[in-house]
Amino acid sequence: MSYPQLVLKAILGTILAWLPTSPELALEKAYLFPIYVGMTFAGIFYFQKEICLLPRDLMTQNGRSWSKVFLYSSLFTLIIGYPLGKTLGTLGIQTLLILDVALGVVLLILGTLERVPFNLPGDIKDFFLSFLVGTAQGLSSPGPSRALTSLIAASMIESDVRDAVRATLLASPAYFALRAMLLKESGLVGIDGIILSSVSFFLSLIIIHFLMKLAAYGRKFLMGYALISLISILWR
Repeated sequence: MSYPQLVLKAILGTILAWLPTSPELALEKAYLFPIYVGMTFAGIFYFQKEICLLPRDLMTQNGRSWSKVFLYSSLFTLIIGYPLGKTLGTLGIQTLLILDVALGVVLLILGTLERVPFNLPGDIKDFFLSFLVGTAQGLSSPGPSRALTSLIAASMIESDVRDAVRATLLASPAYFALRAMLLKESGLVGIDGIILSSVSFFLSLIIIHFLMKLAAYGRKFLMGYALISLISILWR
């Protein structure tokens, strides 16, 4: 395959992975492995400031700690997602389509609510936010849209959409690393893999930045984001 074709596949796979749809609907596993590797490093690089505060935050109590959200959500993602992904593998195209559309409807409903379903006190809110987001990502390990499951989970207890989006993006490196591990045996390596990972890395940084900005629109962002999941129908 020519280099321009590889770049186009990297762009397509990266965009789909950050949007509320499953990239498995459009790309083969061989291309997704290096794409997920690039996305993993992009998430860590973008949130390096928050992640580097983890040693300090583990020893102190300074209110909301995004580094702890990163740590705990990552642990739950791997603990739940790895055995599930190894057991089920990647779900079929038809199943992924149905799940993505159904999850999009759930997020759309949440976007119309004025209040979150569960209003938790601040001292336990971050832990449950991490638990729900990590669990949601773990359950997505067979292929359903990570963006949908994690944002649904975060929106259940986080009233500020910006914080809900930040939590899901902070947790994303663990999920993409997990998917890369599950697809490693069939993934492209060598120069082709490097090209795919590099394009995915730089494009992911741009997408993360824009998602953080768009989250300022609050519930309107949730509803618009949910509607994108209907694009999954076009891959039939």
